[in-house]
Order: sequence, then structure tokens, then C-alpha cells
Amino acid sequence: MPGINKLIKGMMTLNNEIRVNILKVTACIFILSALAVIILAFTPYFDYTAITGALLGWVGASLNFTFLAFVVSKAVEKDEKNARSYVQATYTARLLFMAVVIVIGIKLPYFNGYVTILPFIFVRPVITLINLIFKKKDTDK
Repeated sequence: MPGINKLIKGMMTLNNEIRVNILKVTACIFILSALAVIILAFTPYFDYTAITGALLGWVGASLNFTFLAFVVSKAVEKDEKNARSYVQATYTARLLFMAVVIVIGIKLPYFNGYVTILPFIFVRPVITLINLIFKKKDTDK
């Protein structure tokens, strides 16, 4: 597993601002996933699979976003041509990872497939919301 060790060491080299943003996005996705489970608890469709599906989706979406942040931070260090090909090459791997997580959530009876997909949908709105909130705070200073 030398490839995984190299990846983990590389992620440890991310600067603190990127780490903080990863934590913000991950925490917000967790909160929204928990809210989805709470809302589902008031319906007849709620069972343990909603909780396990939300956790699987949250872990998958968080890892996917973390890997994206790592890739973009490394691409910035490269020239434009190499950066573009590097990001495009890893895009397929991230897409495949998302597909595997979602298929696991749908096919296995231990997960609610719909709730597994939700955290992946939450990522984009969370990033937009975080940017709006912190951009507003920065302009208030």
C-alpha cells in the first residue's frame, strides 16, 4: 500500500486554510445529512438504513471533496498544461469513487439508497453557502 501512504502524506502537506475549508464543508454536509435523517424519522420510511445510508454518503462525499481539494492544491503548483491533464485524470477516479459508493448504498440492504445520494448533492450548495457567509464576513471587516 505505498500509494495510499504517499496520498496520506501528501494530504498532510495541505496548508491550514485548505484543511479548515475541508472541515467546514465536511461538518456542514454532516449536519445536512443528520437533518435529512431527522426529517425522515417522521415518515413511515424510517429505519436504521437511513442512518447507515447517511453515514455512508457523508463519508463518501467528504472523502471525494478532500481528494478534490488535494488535487487542486497540487495542480496549482504545475504549469497550465500539466495541471489541466492532472485534474482531468483524477476526475475520472473521483467519479468512479462516487459511483461505487452510490451503487453500494443502493444495492446493499444495509443502506437507504436515497439517503446515501443526498450528501453528494449537498456538497455544491454547502460550498456556495460557505463562500457567501465568509465573503460577507470578510467585507464587514
